[in-house]
Amino acid sequence: MAESFLVEILTPGGEVAHEMATSVHIPSLRGELEILPSHEDIVGLLGSGVVKISSGGQDSTYAVSKGAFKVENGNLVLFAEFGIAKEKINLAEVEKGITESEKGLKIIGSEWEVGYQVSKDKLDRFKAMKAAV
Repeated sequence: MAESFLVEILTPGGEVAHEMATSVHIPSLRGELEILPSHEDIVGLLGSGVVKISSGGQDSTYAVSKGAFKVENGNLVLFAEFGIAKEKINLAEVEKGITESEKGLKIIGSEWEVGYQVSKDKLDRFKAMKAAV
């Protein structure tokens, strides 16, 4: 059994993480999953939230938004629309973004209105960043 495995977080803007891990917690659409070494191959949908990568007593934390993930040959790849390391998150900007996004959703009103899903995705992204801090 392998003791560690490669984890990558990829976004349209580029690679956010590339590191070895002994365990990873990810937000799937069906709840939080823990991926361990030698995990069976799996493909799933990634939810917005916090990714916690653990290795040798050290943890790395990232905020991600929706996408997909796969475990293949023991390695994990997350394909997210957005991703950022905890250290790069500006909490004041995140708080402002949450407030503005919530106001925008109130103005739009119904989830069936144009722009609702874009605003909801933006709010989810800000909430994931806040949770990562």
